[in-house]
Amino acid sequence: MADNGAAGNVLHLTRTRAADGGDPGDVVVVSADNLIPADGVVLETRDLLVSQAVLTGEVFPVEKRPGVVAATAEIAERSNCDFMGTSVRSGTARLLVVRTGEATAYGSIARRLNAIENFGRMDVLCTDKTGTLTVGAMALELAADVDGKASDSIFRAGWINASLQQGLANPLDEAIVAEALRRGTPIAAARKLDEIPYDFVRRRLSVVVAEGDGALLVSKGAFANVLEACSQVRGPNGVAVLDAALRAALEARFAG
Repeated sequence: MADNGAAGNVLHLTRTRAADGGDPGDVVVVSADNLIPADGVVLETRDLLVSQAVLTGEVFPVEKRPGVVAATAEIAERSNCDFMGTSVRSGTARLLVVRTGEATAYGSIARRLNAIENFGRMDVLCTDKTGTLTVGAMALELAADVDGKASDSIFRAGWINASLQQGLANPLDEAIVAEALRRGTPIAAARKLDEIPYDFVRRRLSVVVAEGDGALLVSKGAFANVLEACSQVRGPNGVAVLDAALRAALEARFAG
């Protein structure tokens, strides 16, 4: 802990913890694997992804960066804030501490002991999609081609990317690898040559593998960003030009 003058103290977290959130006005420096120790406003970030499942029930980590959001925004919409009890999946950040302890969002819902007895008295419990009693893990339902039909080749390409990439671990890759193990799919023969890591401008992650006498680039990422890099598609009837009509059909299927 070092003195930072007008901004209060600067706390550097060097391991996973959330015990000491400092005081309002302090600046906390966090990085991958840290637990956020207090509610704070994001001052600076670098590729910051935070898991907020403890507060929102959502599986995917969310990107955080400085900015302004509406005063009425819910926790899930507050992209400029980090909250006590959530965890840093990747990147680094500097946070200005605003609330600590029981005054935080997490503190307002923490060890409500009367709820324990209420759970014990239940016969039927109904929850919505963000219910915290779910397993909190994704499962792969379908690897589809451009016609929306199951495709072993698409599954294999996704598996190559998911199993060989060395960037941020994420629930989507874990689901693909788990499905490959469930199917008993043999280890891919592809040999990794290179990797282009994910970033928030390109919004794609690519691996290059050697196959036979050539090389294959397998990319995954945000649908729009992958689509904009394509000029052709491969379907059951071979390779076709990705024209405006086919592009619109793919976008409609994705949105639907």
